[in-house]
Amino acid sequence: MDLGYSLASLKFNTNFPKGTLILFISLVGTLVSVFLYQKSPVYFGISLMLLAALLVVRFKVYFVFYGLLSLSIPLSLELELGSTKIFFPSEPLIGIAVLAYLFGLLWGHFKLIQSSKDYVLLSFPLLLLILSFFSEDIIISFKYSLIISSYTITFYFLGREVLFQKGALKLSFLLLMSGLVLTALWSIYQFALRGFSFDLNRIFFRPFFTDHTLSGAVLAFASSALIVLLATNVIKRRNRFWVGLMLVLFLVCLWIGQSRAAIISLPIGLFVAAFVLNRHLKKLFLVVIFIGISLVVLNFNSLVSSVYSNNSDSGKSNSSLTEQVTSVYNVSNDVSNLERINRWVTAWDMFLLKPITGFGPGTYQYTYIPFQRESLKTRMSITNPYIVKDGHGGTAHSEFLLALSEGGVFLFLSYLSFLFLWGSSIYKTSKSESDPLIAALLAGLGTLFFHSLFNNFLNVPMVAF
Repeated sequence: MDLGYSLASLKFNTNFPKGTLILFISLVGTLVSVFLYQKSPVYFGISLMLLAALLVVRFKVYFVFYGLLSLSIPLSLELELGSTKIFFPSEPLIGIAVLAYLFGLLWGHFKLIQSSKDYVLLSFPLLLLILSFFSEDIIISFKYSLIISSYTITFYFLGREVLFQKGALKLSFLLLMSGLVLTALWSIYQFALRGFSFDLNRIFFRPFFTDHTLSGAVLAFASSALIVLLATNVIKRRNRFWVGLMLVLFLVCLWIGQSRAAIISLPIGLFVAAFVLNRHLKKLFLVVIFIGISLVVLNFNSLVSSVYSNNSDSGKSNSSLTEQVTSVYNVSNDVSNLERINRWVTAWDMFLLKPITGFGPGTYQYTYIPFQRESLKTRMSITNPYIVKDGHGGTAHSEFLLALSEGGVFLFLSYLSFLFLWGSSIYKTSKSESDPLIAALLAGLGTLFFHSLFNNFLNVPMVAF
């Protein structure tokens, strides 16, 4: 019997009236949406997402839809939906993107596995779902796993189908930067409104960014990318002034936010870009590493003494930019650093207790409290995961330790493989196409990689993108 499609290939036969079917489903979906709205706004929203995804597939407007998503991500607000918080409109749009990609697979628009590395990239979200069954809180873990899975589908699998079309990557980057310009202008306005005082820098970027470290990570990514584009003369002369103005705006916001990791990550990202653009720097890179290690070994005692005598405090009122940067290695009285050490040690202890399965994806902030060592607790330490003061939250403050504590050794190895293949794929693309924009994006990724050593934002759309 001919059912109108082949189960083996998951592709509809060419004679099957796909357009008629989708329009029919869309009409039915609209009627169902109206009915569901009377029952629950949530069901209504889900039905609208299904309808939107079908229309994207029917008219093959993946490119236009991805552009809309790129613009919306930096402009999204964190809203409460019952007991859940969502970033609106980016997360509903990501949901539509996932559905559109799955429907696109069904209709034969895409091919899921295109190379061997796709299996490794798929293993990370799949492993999250498997580990959820061994979690301390299965519901939280499944929610977290679905979020990471949706990001993987949207930003990698759908992204590779859309962004490698002619001009698509450039347009998506431009839209992303345009949205970020609006949030940057808003933060400067908030800074001026509060008398240009740095004491309130945590709230300057709200409601678009919930924390100044998150905004700092994004601004460092954008700034390093723009610097590379300006340095490579890829931007037309008539546009260089505007791009330069955009860069100044981002750097000012980076200064306002005073995120230490963001400021330090900027030169690291630029070094990555220089390494990619100039192959001769590979030898220089190895020389720099050798010299750096040698200097550390030869001056180890004086370095240790300097660390313990450092009194620069990042929490000091109206501290200077120099104090913010030098406070990075203050482990004597900088509460922010001491609390990070507390979280890192706690994450490691949790990993040792459950080295295979971990405590469950997304559960660290709810499970780590009883595992804190009394000797490492600070005034910022949390005693109740549901009662958290502003600026005292967060999880393990390291993507790597977070993976170990929440998913054990296998999730950690999967995460490392995910990062390696992701980065190497972009690097190989930059070698074959010699596109300065890809080098610029690699510079941005270099800043985010550095950030991942001290913070964790992969569950936030802006960073995942």
